[in-house]
Amino acid sequence: MHRLTSSFIFLRREQSVRKAYHLFTTLARDLADRYPSFKIALGNVVKDNTALRVGTRDYHTLFESLILEPLEDLHIVGPILVVIDALDESGDTTSEIGLHAFLAKNLIRLPSNFRVVITSRPEHAILSALVEARSVKIKYMDDTKLAVETHGDILAFFRQRLPSNEFRHYVEPLAVKAEGLFQWAAVASQLILDPPEHFDYDEETCIKHLLEPSTNRHGQDLLDELYKDVLEGYFKDEEARGLFRSVAGQLITSIEPLTIRSLIPLRRHASYSKRSDAAVTGLLHRLGSLLSNVNSSNKNLPIIPLHTSFRDFLTNKDKSGDFCVDVHDAHHQLL
Repeated sequence: MHRLTSSFIFLRREQSVRKAYHLFTTLARDLADRYPSFKIALGNVVKDNTALRVGTRDYHTLFESLILEPLEDLHIVGPILVVIDALDESGDTTSEIGLHAFLAKNLIRLPSNFRVVITSRPEHAILSALVEARSVKIKYMDDTKLAVETHGDILAFFRQRLPSNEFRHYVEPLAVKAEGLFQWAAVASQLILDPPEHFDYDEETCIKHLLEPSTNRHGQDLLDELYKDVLEGYFKDEEARGLFRSVAGQLITSIEPLTIRSLIPLRRHASYSKRSDAAVTGLLHRLGSLLSNVNSSNKNLPIIPLHTSFRDFLTNKDKSGDFCVDVHDAHHQLL
């Protein structure tokens, strides 16, 4: 219906440059771009307020001054849709006064024609805040009606990613195998189109392998199984797997996120590490889909897993086999 006015996507790998307060400045800008009357009202609010213009970061001030005050005397006809995606990756959901708590208490103050859609992992702090909020409806990914729609979306995704005639018979079975997991669909399609150099499959054989019955039942296990296939393809020899376990173990067990600049000197002083700096950075470059900032020219940015499932995969020996890391051993090495 062309009612989407503003969307804001939180990305964990961009927390250092895209702060949570940017949600409010982005919403104000998007409202001003779409509604000239709001733009005029917003200009009147900020023109004599230097502190507001130069960058206050207080949620209450920004929400009151940039959103509520310009909307006060406006009458915009029809629904105004706002999407806030991946709230759990905002970097400010650990305290009772974080962004999630502010939104839960204050979104109801928007005019009644506003509709706000928030997506998030079901983290306890976020769920607790939203459950207590008025006028908030919560749906989970295993909701029956939502699951049906998700299957259709994943089917459309596979049709777009695998458009050629040779794949048309496999699109529906692949969408069923994904079990509602977009991450599985994304990784599987990339594996089909660009298999690892040492993978012993052509495209069609790769698809048939992916469609083999799984021994696991739950969605997380399905994703673990696919990660294992991909990693086995990229890290075929034992030496490469040992380096992977060593580097990944240090990254996920450090109290503060390591950077490439801090990881390399740390490994030079570890008696067990005999691999060159180039081997370590080369390994990190190949993990760009799993770890943030490993392909950045800035070596001082924190390396953080992009998916919580990756951390779970690495620390679960029963499922991960050769790729799991011993967190106690890794932590001892860091100390």
